[in-house]
Amino acid sequence: MNGKGQAATSDADGHTALVRYDSVSMTYPSRRGRPPLKALEPVDLSVERGEFICLVGPSGCGKTTLLKITAALLTPTQGSVLFKGTPLSEPNRAIGVMFQKPVLLPWRTVEKNAFLPAEIGGTMGPDTADRVAKVLSMVGLHDFATALPDQLSGGMQQRAALARTLVYEPELLLMDEPFGALDEFTREAMNLELSELTSHSGITSLFVTHNIPEAVFLADRVVVMSPRPGRVSGVVEVPFPKPRRVDFMRDPAFTDLTFEVRSILAEAEDKSRKAKETRP
Repeated sequence: MNGKGQAATSDADGHTALVRYDSVSMTYPSRRGRPPLKALEPVDLSVERGEFICLVGPSGCGKTTLLKITAALLTPTQGSVLFKGTPLSEPNRAIGVMFQKPVLLPWRTVEKNAFLPAEIGGTMGPDTADRVAKVLSMVGLHDFATALPDQLSGGMQQRAALARTLVYEPELLLMDEPFGALDEFTREAMNLELSELTSHSGITSLFVTHNIPEAVFLADRVVVMSPRPGRVSGVVEVPFPKPRRVDFMRDPAFTDLTFEVRSILAEAEDKSRKAKETRP
């Protein structure tokens, strides 16, 4: 199951992956007298349409940097990101981003927060209200459309943030540890909902997490990254039907896959430690 590599970017028929990373590297410039920080070594990876990819790795390994590059919020030092075969040079409306915090406007209701992308993007139309109502129902917030953010629990705020991202129907959904601050029960509920939603919508997803069981539960493939500077240490396929239910976590194969991811992480960390010890 462990590919320990990357998926092919194209085939003989000219198939194009939705996202392709070609030797993407990132070095942050020196600041306040500190030397430049190399965040990513060359990353080569393809993401197919409809795939759910989880990025797993130690803190500071460049997961969020790679996500920001994918959103065109950062420009890589070297290499390029292709979206539908075209280099990404600026933010794209077809790419939605969900951050660690919900970042809801506190003076606007849940419904009005969901309207925000259409308002900012100038895409308000006669069907926008129906689309907002549909998305709020999908994430279980139909009855809270007129509530303000401070009237919602943490999990409900994240649902509202997810709804806001889904309103403009992105082809690619980028998520940076969106459930990291939630309690275990709420996080599990959100994972179930996300698995259901993405499976039926066909949205391609790139999800950053430190939680290995969460990654295995959600992903079609788990991309394991090394300690900084980050690179792809291995790719673990999760070949089980979706959407998934809680009882999947009781399957011995689930345990095997989480152990496989942990083994790749441990091997990468050991190599990184040895490399540091041998430096002059």
